[in-house]
Amino acid sequence: MWGWKGKSQGEAKKSVSRGPNLIIVYPDQMRGQAMGFLDEEPVLTP
Repeated sequence: MWGWKGKSQGEAKKSVSRGPNLIIVYPDQMRGQAMGFLDEEPVLTP
C-alpha cells in the first residue's frame, strides 16, 4: 500500500544449493560408565 514493494515470482531470489548443516554432539552422559554397561560402576554426580 504505502510504499509496499512486493516481489513478483520472477524477481524472487533463487535458493543457493549448499551442503547440509551438520552438528555432531558428544554428550559426556553417553560414556560407558554412565550408561551402565561393560560391568562398570556408574559415575556418581553431585
